Amino acid sequence: MAVYAAAGTLPDAERLVWVLDQQINARGVWIDTDFVIAAKAIADMSIGEVLEEFDQLTGGDGLTPHQIEKTRGWLAERGLALTNLQADTVEEALESIELPDDLRRALEIRQIVAATSLKKLDAMLACVGPDGRARGLLQYHGARTGRWSGQLIQPQNFPRPILEKMPDPEDLVTAVRPAPSMRCANGESRSTYSSVDSGTQLPLRRETCSAPAISLRSNVACFSHSPGSTINAR
Repeated sequence: MAVYAAAGTLPDAERLVWVLDQQINARGVWIDTDFVIAAKAIADMSIGEVLEEFDQLTGGDGLTPHQIEKTRGWLAERGLALTNLQADTVEEALESIELPDDLRRALEIRQIVAATSLKKLDAMLACVGPDGRARGLLQYHGARTGRWSGQLIQPQNFPRPILEKMPDPEDLVTAVRPAPSMRCANGESRSTYSSVDSGTQLPLRRETCSAPAISLRSNVACFSHSPGSTINAR
């Protein structure tokens, strides 16, 4: 009642916008979970490789690009003093400074592991519902200007497709795209992965169990929403 007394009612035109917001959030966005799982497998493998490369570049003492101050210290010892390792600072250094190959590659790896787009894969799997849709992704009047703001997987911040002459992502994940997930009667997970594409040389992985299998449609949802209800965290 206090909020109602302070804010009053929405004008008719604005209430239509709010109703649209509720419809959008109730409908949600379909997530191709098989694609996301396969993309995450590729990302995890690639991240492991570049972390090992970073360790070798910096002397083999176990330094990772996630250790901000230690990485800044290593860069400073090599003659590159940066105030921070935020995306803009790293990008500016790569574009405006002539760097030795090892420093340049170290900064490139820092960009790779700090990419928010990779973190969205985990967020998608955490927030997809039993019907394969993620809901509650937009917040009405999330900014003082009245515009929407993004929630959970932040759909408004998806990177734009700017890479040229790259393979289709669908082709890249084919080698590790899982078949429909199954759960064995004894509770163990069982997934069968498609054959390895000869061009990718990605390893085939199979997880099996001896117990009978029952279908497992998707991950547990972290949010639920239906028309006429509020969005509630589980």
